[in-house]
Amino acid sequence: MVVAVRIEDRGSFRAAADKLKSMDKSLARELTFVLRKQVQPLIVEQRAAVRALPVKGRSGSTGLRNKVARSVRLKAAVSRQPNLRIITAMAESKLAFAPRGLDTEFSGWRAPLFGDRHRWYQHKMRGPSWFMGPAERSQPRIQAAVIKTLNSTAEDIAAAAAAYRGR
Repeated sequence: MVVAVRIEDRGSFRAAADKLKSMDKSLARELTFVLRKQVQPLIVEQRAAVRALPVKGRSGSTGLRNKVARSVRLKAAVSRQPNLRIITAMAESKLAFAPRGLDTEFSGWRAPLFGDRHRWYQHKMRGPSWFMGPAERSQPRIQAAVIKTLNSTAEDIAAAAAAYRGR
């Protein structure tokens, strides 16, 4: 069975098709922009939270916390599989444990006691999570911004379809 479809007004059909094609490309760009804009305050909050973690001992050094704070980054990609990730990419591979070890969601880390490989000391963190806590609080705001962008695009698509039908 063959069905033939005849388009009488090719100009308005082409205009509607072009509008939809441009929306397809602009939606990915707009969503990436919205995600980056909405997540930036979250990253600032996470960096501040890790820097504010309490320090034990006399030295009061916050060097490790500052390195972890500098390593917090955003990776956003909107394509067929939208992807938003906040990562901690430590510059030194030997410090890769630090972001997770400093977070209370995990069990800390262990180190040899004064270099003695037979005796290990368990470092445990207390207090709220510096990584997951701010992310969970920001999630509704980020989700609302994405939904607003998608609804705006849906309205644009409906307007293009109505313009084609109304000719």
